[in-house]
Amino acid sequence: MNADDASRGPEVLGRSVLVNPDQPTPTPWANCRRIPVGAVRAAIEANDPRHESLIDLHRAWTRREPLVIEVDALPRRTPVSAGDAFWQLHPGTEPDGDRAMFFLTANSI
Repeated sequence: MNADDASRGPEVLGRSVLVNPDQPTPTPWANCRRIPVGAVRAAIEANDPRHESLIDLHRAWTRREPLVIEVDALPRRTPVSAGDAFWQLHPGTEPDGDRAMFFLTANSI
């Protein structure tokens, strides 16, 4: 690994990078697939785990595929109430947007 690759880390990590839509791809990610900002927005707004863009991000994350992900602004994380006591919630309960935020930011710089 040389100095240019230091931010990306070892290949096995599959680390992605978040960039502005008009920003060039950083050199260590030059050969990585780029996810356009429109697909990212669609995944966040859909709030549906079966949304095509979210499935694509999930698949890349599980395969440790490094991506260049375009984001113009990540939604602010605000506390959410599920409306019930924690122990009364269904095990599959997820706060709105939580899955999309995870796949966008987990293992990304």
